[in-house]
Amino acid sequence: LLVNLAVKRENDGGEIVALASDNLGTQVNFTKAFKDIESVTATIKTPQEPYTVVVDFQDVANPIGFKVFVFDSTGNRVTKTVEWKARGVV
Repeated sequence: LLVNLAVKRENDGGEIVALASDNLGTQVNFTKAFKDIESVTATIKTPQEPYTVVVDFQDVANPIGFKVFVFDSTGNRVTKTVEWKARGVV
């Protein structure tokens, strides 16, 4: 029995405007066809006050993306440009 396992790790990333009006979070779609994701990070592009970025990612096979929320220091949702990065197996 001979088993050959070949995986290729790739990075993906970009920018998106996280809208406070998106009740279920702003959808961010990957630009690559991942089989599995190892990590997803998101940060504010130009922070001026302390903002918190929350990533809602469901770890499933062949994921298409995730949702992102941004909160200000008082806990209110705000609209901000977010830079995101993902690393996974294609």
